[in-house]
Amino acid sequence: MSVAIHGWIGVMLAGLLAWTPGAALGAPIGAPAAKAGWTVSSIELVPDPLSVLRFSLELHSSVPTRAWAVFGEDGSDETVTTSATTLSRDHSIGIWGLMAERDYIATVYVEGPDGLGGVETVEAGVVPISVGHLPPGLVQVSAASFAPHDTRYVLFDGECDGFEALIIADHQGNIVWYQPFNADIGAFDFTDEGTVLLNLDYLVLVEMELDGTVLRQWLSSEDGGPINEYIHHEVFKQDGLYYVITAESYDWDGVTYINDGVQVFDEDATLVLEWDMADTLADPTLYPTEHAYDCEFWNDLFDSAADWTHANSLHIDRDGNWLISLRHQDAVLKINNGGMDESSPDFGRLEWWLGEGGDFAWGPDTISSQWFEMQHHARTLEGGTLLMFDNANSAASARVITMNLDTSTWQTEITREQTLDLYCESRSSVYLTEHDHFLATCGPVATIREYSLEGEVIWQLSASEPTSCPDCVRPTMYRSIPLDTLYP
Repeated sequence: MSVAIHGWIGVMLAGLLAWTPGAALGAPIGAPAAKAGWTVSSIELVPDPLSVLRFSLELHSSVPTRAWAVFGEDGSDETVTTSATTLSRDHSIGIWGLMAERDYIATVYVEGPDGLGGVETVEAGVVPISVGHLPPGLVQVSAASFAPHDTRYVLFDGECDGFEALIIADHQGNIVWYQPFNADIGAFDFTDEGTVLLNLDYLVLVEMELDGTVLRQWLSSEDGGPINEYIHHEVFKQDGLYYVITAESYDWDGVTYINDGVQVFDEDATLVLEWDMADTLADPTLYPTEHAYDCEFWNDLFDSAADWTHANSLHIDRDGNWLISLRHQDAVLKINNGGMDESSPDFGRLEWWLGEGGDFAWGPDTISSQWFEMQHHARTLEGGTLLMFDNANSAASARVITMNLDTSTWQTEITREQTLDLYCESRSSVYLTEHDHFLATCGPVATIREYSLEGEVIWQLSASEPTSCPDCVRPTMYRSIPLDTLYP
């Protein structure tokens, strides 16, 4: 595939942000541990040039040890314990989850041998941390709580006036982490390993730690990397494999169409599996859509190509096969992946089509017989229930729904429905919280809401224009992801 890169990203992680870290050094220690005689060097506080909310504590021990820190706002009893470093003499303890323009105290602990065959923990030093101002281009965030809720942190994207960043805010609306990029942020996910996975400018896949360490940076094939098709809408990692939705163009009967697909990579960037929509639904004229083919999403990359499916989410179902949401078909498809074997005769087989005119009819207990429209973020929950964000573009309000599917009777039922009273014509997402609340994100208006089981809004977060650009167009969100902790 030949791809045109619109001015290669260069150094992707932006490095032009001003920071005022209030640098501090821990007092030199050098004192021996009580029983074993090992020592720890002085502790250095190192600010992160890309984020004022992130620091590292650097120290050295005379023998292999583990180290961590406990920090909290100066004068507060609430503290956060960082992850412990691996056994080493040189340590870098990441500090994040801070709020701007606040002062913190970090206490460093080191665990080493006690000389008797066991281990001993010593307090290695206390370090003050002063946090500077947020960059003026970052979106503003506000939150409100109306009742007890489950949300603690949310990860979302914020772009306004050319400043692109991933952001984590706490339930009070405080930005506690951000990572800027000088490239367009596409799909992103928070992995089970506590890393952030995202694609940039459709052609780069990045995995990074919350401390800013880039674990993987896979470039396009034109730049010597493994990415040979445009990536869009979905990236995630499961069981050591990296899944992405891709797009290329193909011709059918003299018309150029978008051909969505799935690519799967291992941790060494080896392409282990590839599937294309055209292999399953070969003739796009058999699947007419009421939605415009000339979707502006692809206009810059595929001139005048018919965007007849517009895949926007991928999920691995309980049996290992794939659920793919097709926005422009108002449908969710189940695709057999042949046990992740392209040579299997089952590979690429369409198992079922969910949507109006598809394989399922409404069951007798459905609470609504309104089919979803231009939906996003479809996937199954642990019990097999299907959860999705229904953008419902022809209606006055988007909604989130759960559906039961019975392939023995080919009936489906909407079991739960929550209207948002928001018009969300694109993007958007929904998650289920600890107590089965809906956490719904209306992307076009950059609003995240948690709904109780009774359908009440019990928490809300909104993003607005940055202070540097009060007249900018309101920021949007791709989706938001709930997080329980910043140190998984």
